[in-house]
Amino acid sequence: MKPQRSNPSSGTYELATTPDELTPRAPRESASKSPKSSPPTSNKSSSKSKGNGNGNGKSPQSTNALSEPRKTNAWRNVLLFVLLLLTCLPILLINLGQPDVVNPSEASYLLRSLQTWQRYDILSDQRGFSLECLIPHENGEPALSEPPGLTWTHMVWLMSMDPLHITPGQLTLRARFCSVFFAMIAIICVYWAGYSLGRHRTAMLSMLVFAANPVFIYYARTATPAMIQAGWGMLAIATSLWAIRPLRPMPSTERQFIGWIICGIALGAATLTAGPITLATIVAPIFLLILLCPDRVSHLIGLLASLLIALLLVVPWLMYAHEHNQQVWEHWLASIISVKQLEPGFLWEQSIKRGGWLVLAFAPWLMWILAVIAQPFSRSTKGMRRISLWLASSWSLGVILLVLPMPTPTKLSELVLLLPPVCLAVGQLFNHLGDLCKGDHAPRTWRWLRWPQACVFLALSLIVPWCLANQQAMVQAGFLPASLAMAIPGKIIGALLLCLIGLWILSLPGVINHRPARALVCWSLWCIAVATVVMAPITRTEAASYAGREDVIKLSNHLNNASLLWLERDVEPQSPDPRVLFYLQRSVPQIKYSQLGGALQTLQSERPGKYVVLIGPMDLRIDHPDIHPLNVLRDARLRLWRYDIADTTSPSNATNQ
Repeated sequence: MKPQRSNPSSGTYELATTPDELTPRAPRESASKSPKSSPPTSNKSSSKSKGNGNGNGKSPQSTNALSEPRKTNAWRNVLLFVLLLLTCLPILLINLGQPDVVNPSEASYLLRSLQTWQRYDILSDQRGFSLECLIPHENGEPALSEPPGLTWTHMVWLMSMDPLHITPGQLTLRARFCSVFFAMIAIICVYWAGYSLGRHRTAMLSMLVFAANPVFIYYARTATPAMIQAGWGMLAIATSLWAIRPLRPMPSTERQFIGWIICGIALGAATLTAGPITLATIVAPIFLLILLCPDRVSHLIGLLASLLIALLLVVPWLMYAHEHNQQVWEHWLASIISVKQLEPGFLWEQSIKRGGWLVLAFAPWLMWILAVIAQPFSRSTKGMRRISLWLASSWSLGVILLVLPMPTPTKLSELVLLLPPVCLAVGQLFNHLGDLCKGDHAPRTWRWLRWPQACVFLALSLIVPWCLANQQAMVQAGFLPASLAMAIPGKIIGALLLCLIGLWILSLPGVINHRPARALVCWSLWCIAVATVVMAPITRTEAASYAGREDVIKLSNHLNNASLLWLERDVEPQSPDPRVLFYLQRSVPQIKYSQLGGALQTLQSERPGKYVVLIGPMDLRIDHPDIHPLNVLRDARLRLWRYDIADTTSPSNATNQ
């Protein structure tokens, strides 16, 4: 890539090919093609040596060896990018709709999206479109305490289907396709962030490490807000980097205008998806990147404009929710910080728990994450290299220090916020090590860590196939839950063993010949290969199926026009299982046992000649002459009763539990 043009009257430096190489702007007279005006060869070499900032006696060739080639094939980079996208896509689509909705949180989000969509279809036909049609509802009640962004996103993906005749499987598949779409957006934005900080090689390495992470793969295949938030958040950060152009000449006004507007829209969408905590986890990294780049004032003004755009998108929903529920502010503030739990001991406990999850998520790259922290202080890291490394490492450290001690309920989905910056830091480190390895001596960090990392992957290449082949023995020994046991043919395990050993062998030339980028590519493909082979069998395990699904679907098919009531105990009541409500695809009013008589009297006056099905926990007992036991859903741990509204006996006799 050729140096960018700028005003020749200023004395600033411009980026030539990477953030590691700075060249002074050449005067206009030197561009003349006249041989008379060209200086002697000795003057040329001396001017180049000065221009490259080579004041320590090194030759220009040694300086250029630390950077990428000046002439790069753009089409080759595009083809490599598309090839890596196609490599990351199959692992997200394998048996995407086959696993049941096992996670209660996912079932709750799907139920809210389905009922809001059905309500929108009915109200829009009766009254026409209005904002009232877009209010999320769950189990017949407005869901004002939760952000509505995920529900609205699912509704967009479901618009081409009939809301009254959709099956749970079709709804689940569409919603998970939505998560896969935003996962691909997150991958593309990670690539652009890496390209902004360290060019093509950093972008490719960061993209591979990010796509091979198990936490990313899990949430990309579930219909939860985690991946939608990651997609919008990374889009906001990527567009801000596009507007900032870190370590490069000042961008044009049009570029800044477009970039900050898109950043504001994405920031508002992320806040509507995951709540106000998104503002901190997205704005803080952007603010930190601005502080480490020149032209801070103009970029801060752009960030302020993005915040105003985001507030314009979020405030109308906040005002509507506050108007209909005065307690919604407490719920939203509790999602950011809990004042009652601001104790050092609790914050330390939260940090240890989330830190343990982070260590497990990045287990193959722990040595390099520690090296990311130490490398900017190395003597081999000078000039723009140190600044470019600081941009990636400070982003990752800032987000880690922000997320780990948060005094909020601990969720595994919070790790999704930490994945992009840590992956970018690892990719930038390997790009930096690759530049240093082109010199006379390989850096100390690479020489010390390359063989331990290679030994770890060799050991895992043997251990993983052995564990897959001996799952029954591990279950009997108590090392593996029976619900996670997978049925994998021996031929597939043998092919996986050959594939892993082959990828490890392909990484050896990179380890031996000091080519860190090649080694990291092979190691990342190793992780993707393991996840791809295991993904299909794991979707057919007991842990991926909801035990009560068949019973609940049979109940839903035999209900016809019957009314449903969900009974709770008067003491320690429990909310209805969202998985049961999702597979029923109906709203079930929730009442306490002491309110049963009044509820039945109301139904008797409103719907004569019908019957009521009561759903309650297994240990609940009802003593009433007109309420008869109907069935027991053992897998769902529920008990059913039937009450005929035509009976003349007073329903108020149900008093015993």
